Amino acid sequence: MKNEVGFHVPVRPMPPDWIFEMGTPNFVPAPELWEWIRKVFLDPKSKLFNPDHMHLRSFRYPDIAVMWARSGFKKQGRQVIGTTEKVMINAGGWKKERQEEQ
Repeated sequence: MKNEVGFHVPVRPMPPDWIFEMGTPNFVPAPELWEWIRKVFLDPKSKLFNPDHMHLRSFRYPDIAVMWARSGFKKQGRQVIGTTEKVMINAGGWKKERQEEQ
């Protein structure tokens, strides 16, 4: 996909439509998104490669997990649509809810 950056970026997978229906889990596994992240940001041949993230290349799903969420949340007046975190057992808010569903 050619875009405003001027080079090809693989199209990001989209969350399944059913996740937005009533009665579905708030979080679902997204292994396809991890593969996209590896191709776009962790492959040294990619123009969006970031050497600061080299340590992530050694991980394979499910040692590292990516999840779709039904919605974002607001923090300090800003809409958060994605986050990266190391799982912490003693957590609150969105992290706690996600961990309880896992």
